[in-house]
Amino acid sequence: MFRKQVIFMWFLLFACCFSMSAQAIQCDKAQSKTEQLICSSLVLKKLDAQLNDVYKAVLAKQKGLQAEQKKWLETVRDACTTEECLVWAYRVRIDQLQYFEKIDKPLSEQETKDACKKIMELSASDRLSELAVPMKDLPESSAELDSQSDMLWSLNKEEEDHLKRIHKIGDGPIWPIGIYDVQFAREEKPQRYVLFSATFDILSHDIYSLSYLMRSEEGDYGTEKVDGLNYGPAYFNIGKEVDLVMYKGRYYKITGKRWGTAFWLKPDGKFRPICELGQAITVKWAQDRHEALCTKVVNGSVKGPNSWEESHEFNPNEFDGGEYYEGDSYYLSRLSYIEIDLDSSGSPQKIGELLSRKDGFPGEIRTRLVVLSKNMNSIQQTPLNEALGKLGGSANGIYENDNKYYIRFDNQDGGGLVQIRQGKVQRICTFASKSKITRFFKP
Repeated sequence: MFRKQVIFMWFLLFACCFSMSAQAIQCDKAQSKTEQLICSSLVLKKLDAQLNDVYKAVLAKQKGLQAEQKKWLETVRDACTTEECLVWAYRVRIDQLQYFEKIDKPLSEQETKDACKKIMELSASDRLSELAVPMKDLPESSAELDSQSDMLWSLNKEEEDHLKRIHKIGDGPIWPIGIYDVQFAREEKPQRYVLFSATFDILSHDIYSLSYLMRSEEGDYGTEKVDGLNYGPAYFNIGKEVDLVMYKGRYYKITGKRWGTAFWLKPDGKFRPICELGQAITVKWAQDRHEALCTKVVNGSVKGPNSWEESHEFNPNEFDGGEYYEGDSYYLSRLSYIEIDLDSSGSPQKIGELLSRKDGFPGEIRTRLVVLSKNMNSIQQTPLNEALGKLGGSANGIYENDNKYYIRFDNQDGGGLVQIRQGKVQRICTFASKSKITRFFKP
């Protein structure tokens, strides 16, 4: 009888501990602010239930998990005060438990292919944010960085001085602007990764391991060479955004969206390229007599006129009387021109290509074709110019074939080719765009 009582007491004790560590929150009994916040969010309630299921599935396989889970509840989950913080805490914990057998091992070839496929699919539909690692902003100005160094939660004075002295970061065109906390193993302290902004001719971004930069020499940012290709600072993600994501317990950096490179974040602070992402452009529809031409344009075997010249006397503030406005915070940056008979009217015109950059985001550009005046400091209002205006900022080059000219335009669907005759835009063909992995690197 006594033995049965002891067994029963042990059972109750185990059940109590298991309940504290794994049982999904009962919202009708929620007491703490964290529990109430979880119960007020449908997303968080689903994540809580998912974590509970994963925990129970792996409990028998992992020693010491109950104590570890209790510690996570107290020090990680209950430390969150916002829904965003809780969503990320749950996502990380679920992946840590679900993929615990792989997370500390080298990346396998199958994992690489699976990650590249997932990244490609989400990039194509602008849904990478579903896997995004949250970032904390840093002060942008040098004055803030110098005067508040000791107060920044992420970079102390020693770290800032080292980045400036060794890597010339924070003392020139490259600035730290954000911090990511990345945890590779369950019991490991999170590592800090820094988002940098480089303001050269075009705004660029990239992400590197702070701990690696603190022990590396000048110019060594931790990017590994693969197949003889260097993806280091020489390829500083020019004009593109950069994303840090987590997928199945692994962390990846993606430079660019539909065009870019995916890197695996190694626990030692290095990055290894795993694949290159690109677009497959095909002819979706074409007029019968232009099908061969459109195919050549897609394949790159038809080139545009090579006599474009850049106007070195171009003054954006005085162009067209200072009245030209691209809209959406874009500003004029450059003018190139060519003299051709674009609409086959028998009279050559000066065609200008106006390049505009977005204010604060120089990497985001628009190009617009216009008919220029003879002195090239204004736009001629002609039927041809009106027709070009219908293409908006999507014009992407002029192609020549059999002494006739065609204009390529871009859009999210792939764009196409048009011709202008007597002030009217005639569609020649349309293109289809599909994301693809253009290059795969074995781990």
